[in-house]
Parts: sequence; structure tokens; C-alpha cells
Amino acid sequence: MRQATASSWKSRLKTVIFAVLAFGAVGAFLTSMWAVLEVLRWLGGLMFIHVPAGRYIRLDSNSIINVWPNNVLVFFYMLVVPSLLANSVEQYRKRTKRKRHTVAGARPAWSWRLLSLRLSGVTLALFVLAVPGMNTYTIVTPVAIVQKTFFSVHADTYPISALSGIACTVAGRGTIFTDFSLVDGRQLSLSGFNTRVVTAIAKVRGIRIDYDSRCASGVGIPSHDPSAAALAAFFGHT
Repeated sequence: MRQATASSWKSRLKTVIFAVLAFGAVGAFLTSMWAVLEVLRWLGGLMFIHVPAGRYIRLDSNSIINVWPNNVLVFFYMLVVPSLLANSVEQYRKRTKRKRHTVAGARPAWSWRLLSLRLSGVTLALFVLAVPGMNTYTIVTPVAIVQKTFFSVHADTYPISALSGIACTVAGRGTIFTDFSLVDGRQLSLSGFNTRVVTAIAKVRGIRIDYDSRCASGVGIPSHDPSAAALAAFFGHT
């Protein structure tokens, strides 16, 4: 009886340890993937957003994660890198077991050099292929909303002075959209638009926001506040 209880306890402990390790591995993988995507997004901002820092608010916080081609690229990148590392370590172990001192002195150095070249090549390929996704963003400047979508050649500019209406709507299972109407007939619909930024834009333009019955009409806390200044001061430069 005691043996059965001890065996059952050990089995449960092994299951718990395996579950913790599995969740930890998945968490580490997703965290690493998110970090690589954030680096690509940051580099994309430096390369493609031609507005001085502090003079725009980026609305697509980590929006590059929503660019599915870059998701796929980074996913495979995170699989290839550990595979290259594991392969190099395994080759190094096999070579050290061979007691051929004449060759063992040169091969490990070449092995790590080859690994560095492979990692550099894979990283460069990721960067080149991810450029279209890096050039995807939505920003607000004191005078306009600028959006560059994945499939567009040029960024579209929506002047704040040309806004004729702002509405908050809810689609599908609760995704909140902010719909902008312009005097020239163009429409811009964005999800996840910061409510405090929307309120500031409406105030500058003198437009009343039309809230859907399922939209919260309160003012949220901004995720990005340029130079820690109030949004009123940000739009006050217009």
C-alpha cells in the first residue's frame, strides 16, 4: 500500500514538473518571439517613420505582431536558431570525444566560426524578408493621422483639419473601432485607438464623438505620451 502511494506521489510530481517545464518552454519561446518582433518594429520606426521623436504618437503598439508574414518569419527564425545551436554543440561533443589531438585543435574553432556565419546569414535573411512588415505603422502627428499598411506602396495621410466626423463602433465579438470621416469623402477605421488621443483630436477639431451603444465613452489612460507632455500641449502646436 505504501509502495503504491509513493509511486503515485512520484508520478504526480513528475507530471507537475513536466507541466511546469513545458509551460516554461512555451513561455520562453513566445517571449523570445515577441522580443524579436519588438526589435523589428523599433528598427522599422527608425527606418521608415520620417518624423522627429516626440513629434508623433505611435498608435500601433507592437502592431508588427499583427503583420502575419512577419509572424511566420519570426516563428521559423525562433525554430532555426536553437536547431543550429544544438547541432553545433552536438558536433563539438563528438569531436572532443575523439582523441585525435592533431585535428581537434583546429576543428572546434572552425565549428564556432561556421555557426556564427550561419546565425548571421539567418538573421540577415529575416531582416531583409521582414522589411515590408517593418514598414507598417499608424501614427498621429499634431496635424495628421498617417497610416502605412502592409500592401500599400505609400503612406496615407489624413489631415486632422479635414476631419468631419468621429465615431466609436463595435464589430464582431467586441472589437472596438474608431471611424474617422473626412470632408473629401475618405474613411479611416482603426481598432485599438487610444481613447484619450481620440478625445484630444475631437477637441482640437471641435467635433463631437458619436459613441455606439456598446462603446465606453470614458477617457482612457494613454499608452504613449510624447515627452511626458499633456496631449493638449502636443496638439497645441498646430
